[in-house]
Amino acid sequence: MSDFDVARWRPAPFLPEADARDGSLTFVVAVLCFLACLTLLSLLAADRAARDWTRQLEGQATVIVRPKANETPDGAAARAAETLAGVDGVAEARAMEPEKAEALIAPWLGDADLSDLPVPRLVAVQLTREKPADAQALDRALKAQGLDAVVDDHTAWMADIQRAARLARLPP
Repeated sequence: MSDFDVARWRPAPFLPEADARDGSLTFVVAVLCFLACLTLLSLLAADRAARDWTRQLEGQATVIVRPKANETPDGAAARAAETLAGVDGVAEARAMEPEKAEALIAPWLGDADLSDLPVPRLVAVQLTREKPADAQALDRALKAQGLDAVVDDHTAWMADIQRAARLARLPP
């Protein structure tokens, strides 16, 4: 048999006991634990924000309406809103005021005078939660009324947000 006594055995310290770096190692481990917790909290916050943004975008669509030669931009937007309000899966459709549309464009154009530009009219569409209308149904309804309009159901935005959330999310 060997001279090994199990009752008296204890593990050796990580660093030699006479070494003064033990406090430094403890500090480094504490800092790394803090950074790991901070990273985890950041990931959870990013995931929650991405879910909230996606949930908000899922229930909405935006329609860009261009007037035909014989109608005003506001008239075309009002006609588009009225048309979309009757589509199954649409809770509300309202023509956005020209000032709000210009406010959306202003950050990209700076201090430019927008009165000379042909700013398209927008229609904000709120979709139902139970069975929302899709972009094709909205587009068909607009085309049936002879409106020149483009439907943005925010799928491109949602895909970008979901991709960023997947990058930030912890693997399952």
